Amino acid sequence: MMKIAIVDDEMKIRLGLAKMIEQASLNYKIIGCYPNGEEALKEIKLIGVDVVITDIKMPDMDGLQLTKEIREWNSTVHCIILSGFRDFDFARMAMRNGVEDYLTKPVNREELYRLLERLNNNLQIEIPPKADVDQAVISRIISLAVKQMDEEYYKDFNLKELSEKAALNPNYIRQLFRSQKGQSITDYLMHLRVEKAKELLKYNLELKVYEVGELVGYSDAVYFNRMFKKIVGMTPKYYKENSR
Repeated sequence: MMKIAIVDDEMKIRLGLAKMIEQASLNYKIIGCYPNGEEALKEIKLIGVDVVITDIKMPDMDGLQLTKEIREWNSTVHCIILSGFRDFDFARMAMRNGVEDYLTKPVNREELYRLLERLNNNLQIEIPPKADVDQAVISRIISLAVKQMDEEYYKDFNLKELSEKAALNPNYIRQLFRSQKGQSITDYLMHLRVEKAKELLKYNLELKVYEVGELVGYSDAVYFNRMFKKIVGMTPKYYKENSR
């Protein structure tokens, strides 16, 4: 399934695009719609994504900077920009920076569908059949991934670096990890961070909740609270006060 993120400061455009994409195919999944580049980048690094569709002109972090940051983080992500007629020079600049393609506003449904179909076909080609990889190699790759996350759970997982070491497509490594561990890389890291946070909250009472979040890799206190509650069933503050 091709995971897609939409980034645009206009809610009407975000929701309209999401609706069109969801109607196109069951093989496409919208993993998030974001009003700005900063929020999108933070979530994308945690969740993982195959395709990012982003507006060029947005406050704080524009589409050009967002696609640059994404490509530096994971060069296999396909970036598509949304461009008004007057933004054409920006669109060409983005294409030189590794952006896959661009769509003009208002987005044409058929043009969007053709582009998504092409990207989805490319993703299928990039992922080799499982039989092509020796089981010992698979075990080694998974062990490296787990070791990296266990030792550096407070950092963003560097899938690009691991894929280069293993000479395998990042999307394929994600598939291998899920098949071997029964959960995605993102979920594994999220649960690992929460377990570390529980230890800190229980045995280091002098630490404030937001400080615990920062120590386990969540600089955004609101997001840390949301993730913790999602997994544990209670807020970090409540857990801290009731786990003594």
